[in-house]
Amino acid sequence: MKHMLAVPLKERDLDKFLMDENYVAEQKFSGIRAFIYKSPSYFKIVTRGGHNITHLLPHFQYLNNYKYNNIVLDCELYSPSLTDAQVAGFLNYRKDIPTKYNYLIIPAFFDIIFENDTDMPYIERRKLLQSYSLNNTITIALKEGDKRELFSRVKEDKKEGIMLKHVNSPYLCGQRKAGHWY
Repeated sequence: MKHMLAVPLKERDLDKFLMDENYVAEQKFSGIRAFIYKSPSYFKIVTRGGHNITHLLPHFQYLNNYKYNNIVLDCELYSPSLTDAQVAGFLNYRKDIPTKYNYLIIPAFFDIIFENDTDMPYIERRKLLQSYSLNNTITIALKEGDKRELFSRVKEDKKEGIMLKHVNSPYLCGQRKAGHWY
């Protein structure tokens, strides 16, 4: 399975999407994109590049205790305390993350996919994701005022940005298609 990709948005088009009730906004986290696969027979964490990094994040095993199965969690592995380069360095170049850094790398969950069903609309996938009560699920802004407030806060805090997602978008594996994610 490949990650869905966003289409770059020109700043001049931002207002149109913030006003459109068919799009929700969420903060974009800067880190390492990953899938977390969960089924009765396996649990693994794989980067966008296809590298299995499960062994590097033993503290993520708590996710294996959840009752859901046959799903893929789409997330960004990030750290509020480390730079993106440090996170990438630990996950890409080391055989083990030093214990003192284990707790600093966390997942920011933003989507859930059933391995055999990617057609479920985005807003339904989000409701399902929130129903699992996973820690670190990214909050979405639905209304124009909330989307503008989120955008202003992210800009003021010098964060990476926001994502705008169409509420009826299916999960388009490995695709970057206008009208779905920006």
